[in-house]
Amino acid sequence: MTFTKKIIFLWFFSTICFSQLSVQISQQSNFASGKSLTPPFPEDATSTEEYLINENLFNVSISKGNFYFNTLLEYSDPPVFGVNRTKLDSLSHSYYLEYVGERLNIKLGNIYSLYTRGLIFNTYQDYSTDFDNSLIGIEVSYNTSDRVRFYSVIGADDYEFRTRPDNQLNDLSFSHETSFLGSEISLVNDFFLNLQFCNQNQLIDKSVTT
Repeated sequence: MTFTKKIIFLWFFSTICFSQLSVQISQQSNFASGKSLTPPFPEDATSTEEYLINENLFNVSISKGNFYFNTLLEYSDPPVFGVNRTKLDSLSHSYYLEYVGERLNIKLGNIYSLYTRGLIFNTYQDYSTDFDNSLIGIEVSYNTSDRVRFYSVIGADDYEFRTRPDNQLNDLSFSHETSFLGSEISLVNDFFLNLQFCNQNQLIDKSVTT
């Protein structure tokens, strides 16, 4: 278990001992069965194979005071895309713990954020296409005044992708580390000046380029 996970689970179980918790759970299921073409665009349109989809997503949010915890749990056998998730240690798809103060915001876990309309930094998840370029790390934002804000994102993860859009599983990946620092200054109403620095390292295996 990583250090970030230890912090999040320690906070989660400690808050269970106290009252006044706000818990929200939403659930989405996808069930389907039938026949699909093999391959998806064959010359012979009569070639088919059986398929089955049993995908269940649970979005769990817990808040107490200035703290907010969110996790996406998945039980799938099989899902639309990706691997089967039936064991307890594989159910957690993403998670983060966030502290929201008057001036200071801190987030630990999977970082999904957008800065300057995504021109420099944009991490998000699209579950319908099994896309996730989030970082596992820390995000800090601090407002020194109503017109000046400083922010930073530091993290790392493996980005997985497919050579064919119809592949059930990702077959390629690379590791990446990102350090993102920035500031936002409001000179006049509806006009913002951003100064940003982003350093990213990527580790691509030789087998990916062959």
